[in-house]
Amino acid sequence: MNKTEIKNEINELKKRIAELETRLEEKKVKKGKIWKPEESEEYYYLNGCGYTRDIYTESEIDLIEVANGNCYSTKEKAEFEANREKYTRLFRQYVEQHSEPLDWKDDEQEKYSVYYNYSIKKLEFGYYYSYRDVSTIFASSIEVLKEAIDYVGEDNIKKYILEIKE
Repeated sequence: MNKTEIKNEINELKKRIAELETRLEEKKVKKGKIWKPEESEEYYYLNGCGYTRDIYTESEIDLIEVANGNCYSTKEKAEFEANREKYTRLFRQYVEQHSEPLDWKDDEQEKYSVYYNYSIKKLEFGYYYSYRDVSTIFASSIEVLKEAIDYVGEDNIKKYILEIKE
């Protein structure tokens, strides 16, 4: 092989590398989409005991975890999500066990929720009559919500359920 042929081969390899890099960029998850591990990539998923580390092989379990949006790229993200689910579940269970039944067809019955007011950096309470938000936990009284906050911990509510970063 002479010098020109070697240079041509190098140029062809550079083109091939550029093509592969473009394909790799296209494979990266765009912001706002659910993260999915690549083949042989380490990932974490939540289970009944917290979280588990695994290697993605497109096994049946892997495919189920991806379909459920239960794949996390880091141990820290998995730990956070495990805590978020735990404290949300505890808060919801407390409220459901201590609240009077809510009748969403009754426009006169007040239903209460907790929200974070960024202006004053404080949890506050709101009330509703006939509409509900997608993921809001409602109670029959502010007292039940206050008890639930005490039970779960205000810091846990802020950090994990409302994801407030102070």
